[in-house]
Amino acid sequence: FGPTQGLELVIEVARRLRDIPEIHFLFVGEGTEKGKLMRMSKECGVHNVTFGPFVPPREYPALLAQMDVGLMCLASTNTTAVVPGKLFGYMAAGLPVLAFLQKQSEGHRIITEANCGYSIVSDSVDQAQAAVRKMFQERSRLKEYGNRGREYAASHFSKERCIGQIERLIVGRNVS
Repeated sequence: FGPTQGLELVIEVARRLRDIPEIHFLFVGEGTEKGKLMRMSKECGVHNVTFGPFVPPREYPALLAQMDVGLMCLASTNTTAVVPGKLFGYMAAGLPVLAFLQKQSEGHRIITEANCGYSIVSDSVDQAQAAVRKMFQERSRLKEYGNRGREYAASHFSKERCIGQIERLIVGRNVS
């Protein structure tokens, strides 16, 4: 958990969603902001949040299999068009995606093209809360979103496709 993620937004969303006991946020990992986020959730009386330790890569697929939605967040103050690596992992695992990203993130385009969930700009707690509520109301469609994400990831981000794109960049023409 680092400052570029802007996870305070998620804590505030969790606080506002205490009226829906089925919604629970899981923070897994370590980082400079973890203590601050834990204190913030305690001070706000947020009980729909759990903090867990770092999960080794070999255990990560099992963790994803237990989740209903893959949530990611980047602070709105970020100025690069970065795509969180979590997006590709969530899509490959067939998880529907909920992303709170800065305006410039290419993640918005990918999620929209794949139609695998929702992405909003991470500058509005109201919009973030509304997106979580919408996904909860549409929970019967979560498997559909996840399947579309997996299909998109397989067709756009497979090893063969990525290597082909790199070869075209290096050679400067189409490579068979």
